[in-house]
Amino acid sequence: MDGKREVRYSLRLPPDVHERLVELARREGRSLNQQLVHILRQGLRRADRREPLSRAEQ
Repeated sequence: MDGKREVRYSLRLPPDVHERLVELARREGRSLNQQLVHILRQGLRRADRREPLSRAEQ
């Protein structure tokens, strides 16, 4: 991860959110962890550009 040490973080998810993330990761050929990092980076890029999330994305 950019030459830096990774940080471990324990995350509690509702079962339905977990199931959706697992399925999305499977479809996109990523591990669940890779998928979460991908989604978080996308969200951070949007936040950097100050793009509000649409209601569908909330």
